[in-house]
Amino acid sequence: MFHQMNPIDDVISTARAALEALDVLPPVCLFGTEEDRNFFQEIVTRGEVLGEDFRDCGASLLRHLARVEPDEELERNIDTAIRQIRDAINGSYCIAGGLANDCEPGILRAA
Repeated sequence: MFHQMNPIDDVISTARAALEALDVLPPVCLFGTEEDRNFFQEIVTRGEVLGEDFRDCGASLLRHLARVEPDEELERNIDTAIRQIRDAINGSYCIAGGLANDCEPGILRAA
């Protein structure tokens, strides 16, 4: 029988996918934001994706990645990481605000 994940598991899954996307990037892309990346991983590992710490840390990573000027080869990987982090943050906001039913299905769907 098909097992449907709950919305929190969807956010955790999306956040894990974001971590995987970050791991694909060369270290130079994350230079200066290693602490945020490690804290993001700790929060996701603990499953605490509904708190402000998760969203603030994710936002910090997004700001950093937005400033990276990638070559053509890295652009797709950076875009993937940005999309995954953004989707996880959006899902977190939706659930934390009690809006899980009002969110677009794509926001809560893990990649």
